[in-house]
This record gives sequence, C-alpha cells and structure tokens, in this order.
Amino acid sequence: MYKEFSVISIEPLMAKKQIVITTNKELNVLDFDNKTIIEIYERDTKTPVTFATDIKDEVLTITLNDWPLPNSEYILSVKNLLSITDE
Repeated sequence: MYKEFSVISIEPLMAKKQIVITTNKELNVLDFDNKTIIEIYERDTKTPVTFATDIKDEVLTITLNDWPLPNSEYILSVKNLLSITDE
C-alpha cells in the first residue's frame, strides 16, 4: 500500500528549546542541507531565530540557539523537506 509522504506532527518542546517534526517516512539526510529551507522568525518584529538541526530516521529536531521570547508568536517555515525516496 502506497502512503504519501507527509508531516505527522510538529511539537514545540520549549523546556529543551526544540521543535520536533515527525514524518511518516524516513527523511533524506544526504540532500537535507542542499535542498531544505527552514526559517524561524518572531512574528511581530520579523527577527530571525538561529538554530541547529538534527535528523534521525523520520524525525527532524530543530534546536534554538537562544530562548524564545515569552508571550511572543513565532513563524516556522519548512520548504523542500524530502523523504529518503525524494518525495
């Protein structure tokens, strides 16, 4: 049975300064740096947030370098996230 590649969940873990994105298929680690575009910025001021990423199987973990501002909204944009079969 064919399953279309999709994101299952996006979980903020603010105690660890992380955002965990879980997909239904293993992620393509080889092309991640070349193709995937991730942007995080504070909504009101449009200030970009610096972060590091880590991929393990179906999970993309984004770790923020600094603590997010309390009571602020943030925008997360992920483009060209591909499965191991380039979906």
